[in-house]
Amino acid sequence: LHYAEDMTLNDLYDLPFDDQRVLKAFADDDLTGIFQFEGRATRTVVKDIFSGTDKIPTFMTLADINALSRPGSLVSGMTSQYIKVERGDEVDEIHPVVDEILGETNGCLVYQEQVMKIGQQFGGLDDSEIGRLRKIIGAKKAGGAFEEFWIKFRDGAKKNHDADEELARRVWDYMAASSSYLFNVAHAISYAAVAYWCMYLKINYPVEFFAASLRTAAKKGKVKGKADPQLLLLQDAVNHGLTVSPPHPEVSGYSWEPNSMNTGVQAGFTQIAGIGTVVANLMVDAKESNPGISTWETFEKDVRGFGPKATAKALTLSSSLDPFGINLTNNATLTVLEAIHEGEAHLETPDSDSSTIPFQAGEFVTYLGHVVSVKTIDVIGEMRTRKNLTTEEVFDRLESPELSTKAKIICTDIGGTEVHVNISRFNYPKLKSEIDEIGAGVFVIHASGRANNDFGPSVQAHSLTAIELT
Repeated sequence: LHYAEDMTLNDLYDLPFDDQRVLKAFADDDLTGIFQFEGRATRTVVKDIFSGTDKIPTFMTLADINALSRPGSLVSGMTSQYIKVERGDEVDEIHPVVDEILGETNGCLVYQEQVMKIGQQFGGLDDSEIGRLRKIIGAKKAGGAFEEFWIKFRDGAKKNHDADEELARRVWDYMAASSSYLFNVAHAISYAAVAYWCMYLKINYPVEFFAASLRTAAKKGKVKGKADPQLLLLQDAVNHGLTVSPPHPEVSGYSWEPNSMNTGVQAGFTQIAGIGTVVANLMVDAKESNPGISTWETFEKDVRGFGPKATAKALTLSSSLDPFGINLTNNATLTVLEAIHEGEAHLETPDSDSSTIPFQAGEFVTYLGHVVSVKTIDVIGEMRTRKNLTTEEVFDRLESPELSTKAKIICTDIGGTEVHVNISRFNYPKLKSEIDEIGAGVFVIHASGRANNDFGPSVQAHSLTAIELT
């Protein structure tokens, strides 16, 4: 292992972006803790491109993935087309000028600058018109100013390239369908650079990387409806062969840091429930003024705000066999799976997890997952907000508007990635009693339904069983 003090910030800036070990780690799905790449959607795009291959991305592929793993590109089909070409499909040819502009992105419209170049080089629009065009397309305005630019674009394409109206319209519609969702190149490259640096540090300075990432996650805290980011990092650290140590009165500091042997991470005082910034800093100060502190009880005398209750919590945490629940997901799901195999739980044997769902999209699967959170969603309110509709307009568009509640159960599993188990508003009434059973304890759900991978691994559940573990 290396030590982070060997490297300066300027050394990081000077790194070339072609280190094959770093780039291969992206293809290998080693993405936990990697800026912009650890999310479900981006991680799914990476898997769709590289799984089952020996390909290694280039730096610009990372930038493209960043730009394409956004809802608009996913919905428009641009992302799926890019993936198909990456996996060997032919590029769709449109016109030599357009094809050259899109040549570096698999024939797909990925960046705002490509819209501007097509408008200018193919449609003959000037710089001011290009800027206005991008705003108009981004706002999805119809008629009026939009059609004014279409006419100029059509006439420019005819004049400059002898393109007929049908071809000009095809290019125009292609731009209009995609451009409102696009990053600019600088944005995507900046994101990719930070992600690359993160991966470099994860590979070369793993202890320091995980300690720093855990400190950041601890500051952010848990986000309702999502897996605890500290837990995901801790599980990944263990998978990388590092140790995870609970708080200790003699060796801990304020928060997470490398342990004294640089073989793992050491929890700090703020990892004890109820210990905040002020008290943790006082504990650090007390240690500096009294190097002989060796027990939690000692802090009761020297630190205001650290009393017997805090001592009890610290003792419980530091003496636990699994103080941070690193093994909870695996233990919970494997316990239920063993019960199924032994006939104690009369449920169908699961055939999917987060690692297999990307390859099972469209298939009917049986899934087992440890519940992170449950969300119930008002469909009418959601449509009002997302599509800017009135309640009356929603009712006019919605079949069976009286069925207005759906649910999402967010799970983790042995595959290591978050899975969303979705319950449609049509299935919600029959599954409501099972959903309501899920409380604050440790729950595992057994669900059967259609696998989906559009925005990350998910299952559209048709049946559902909630199991509480004690």
